This record gives sequence, structure tokens and C-alpha cells, in this order.
Amino acid sequence: MSRRLFLKNAVAWPIATAAVSVVKTSAVAAVPQTAPAPIPATSPVAASTSVTESVRSIELQRSAVAGFQYYQGEMVWEFLREGDKLQLVAEPTNTHDARAVRVLWHGLQLGYVPRVDNAAICHLLKAGQTLQAQLVRRRDSDNPWDRLEFAVYLKVA
Repeated sequence: MSRRLFLKNAVAWPIATAAVSVVKTSAVAAVPQTAPAPIPATSPVAASTSVTESVRSIELQRSAVAGFQYYQGEMVWEFLREGDKLQLVAEPTNTHDARAVRVLWHGLQLGYVPRVDNAAICHLLKAGQTLQAQLVRRRDSDNPWDRLEFAVYLKVA
């Protein structure tokens, strides 16, 4: 089975393992076929990995919701709660960004994954990977970039 790394802020996130390595390139690199070393319990990756019913989820990234002020976010603001599940939908026909990924709450668009953060998420969605998203922070703020923060998780067996 081939394994690939996806880069986010100079950190390489492997899809098939929970090993993390820092790289200085922005290119996608292949991971050797050897088994990964165990993750120490104090590792930041271990802290963001939850185990439930033998299915693990690895947190890939946290982002603000881009464009929150232009979509249905204000309309549903009072109903949004930290911990709410969100849906991510790739939008390859978007004329402004071919890697655009919509952020939905109960089918209503809250905005997008920010352009600087959407490459790996879009690539994983197009590859058919199962991603989960969750609202992790909701704040009252005049700055729409500070209002909602969500986390994206990759389910691994």
C-alpha cells in the first residue's frame, strides 16, 4: 500500500499512519514502506488522536471559517454550538479556487475552508477519504475570521 504525506505549515501528515515529521519542502513525498514507530503518549499527535470503537481519528488541521459573513452563518449563529458536526464538500467547479471546500452545518453553508488551508483537505476529499469536521470554537467578535474555528479529522482503521 502506498502512503503519501500532505503538508500543512511545514508539517507532513501521513494518511495511513500517525507518524509526524517536519520537512522543509512543500512537495508531496512518499513515506517508506516500513512500519511506523509507536507514538509516545506525550506526543501532540497522540493528544489529538481519539480512539473509539477501534476507529481512530487524527486531527489534520484547525481553521477559521472563511467568508462566514457572506453565507448563512449569521442566520444560524444562535444555534451553533462547540462540538457540532460540520460537513466538508469539495467544490471543484468554483471559478475563484479549484480547491475550494465548502463548510456546511445541517446543509447550510457557513463559508469555506480558507484558501491557504484547503489543498490537503480538497485532495483527500477527491481521493474518497472519510473526513470529519467539528466546530471547536464559537466566539462573539466583530471580526468574522475570529467567530468560528473548526477542526478536520481523518478516520483511520
